Amino acid sequence: MNKRRNNANNLEAIDHVLLGVSDLATGIEFIKEITGLTPQPGGIHPHLGTHNALISLGEKKYLEVIAPLPGEKLIRQFEIIRTFSKPNLFTWSAHTDDIDGLCERVNQSGIEHSDIADGSRVTDAGTALRWRTLSLNSVGGQLVPFFIEWSPDTIHPSVSSPKGCLLKSFKIFDPYPKQVEQILKSVGLSSKVEHGPHASMEITIESPKGVVVM
Repeated sequence: MNKRRNNANNLEAIDHVLLGVSDLATGIEFIKEITGLTPQPGGIHPHLGTHNALISLGEKKYLEVIAPLPGEKLIRQFEIIRTFSKPNLFTWSAHTDDIDGLCERVNQSGIEHSDIADGSRVTDAGTALRWRTLSLNSVGGQLVPFFIEWSPDTIHPSVSSPKGCLLKSFKIFDPYPKQVEQILKSVGLSSKVEHGPHASMEITIESPKGVVVM
C-alpha cells in the first residue's frame, strides 16, 4: 500500500474525482462555464463503455468528466451515469503505490472486492496510459473509492490536463457516517464522514472564476 498514510480529509489520498454525465459535451460545457477551463478529451475506455475529459486539480489530482460512449454497453458500476439529467459527482479514486499489498490487506479485513484489473486508454494525441485498479464491494457504495496504481511508464493525467484549478476540500456525507468511516479506516483511509440525508460528495475548487463548490 502507499507508504504514506492515505487521508481523504487532507486530500492526500485522492487521485481523481469522477463527475458523471449522460453526454460528454454537456459535461465539458458545464465545467467550462463554472471554472473557466475547458476539459481536455482524454480518450475512451473500451473496457468500461465510457469516454472522458479532464482538468487538473493540482499535483497528482484531477477531475474526470465521464460519460457513456455512444453505442457501447456500460459496465454495471457506471450504468447510473445514463440516468443523470445534469452533471453529478458520483465516485472517487484513491491512489496507491502498492495495489498488490493493498489487496492482501483488504482480504485480511474481510471486505469483498473485485480482482485487480488492468486498465488503459489512448489519448487523442496518441499517448497510451496504463493503470491497475481495485474496487471494494461494501455498504459504503460509491462513497468508498476504488484504488488506482498508475504504471511507472505513465505520466499522471494531472500533468497533461488543463491547469488553473486546485482542489481545496473534499467532503463525504452519509446517513450512517460511522459505518462508512469504519470501512475507509479498514483500508487505511482516515476520513471523517459527515451526516447527511443521503450519500453524497462535495468538492471545493479554486478556479480562474473563483471558488467553486460542487
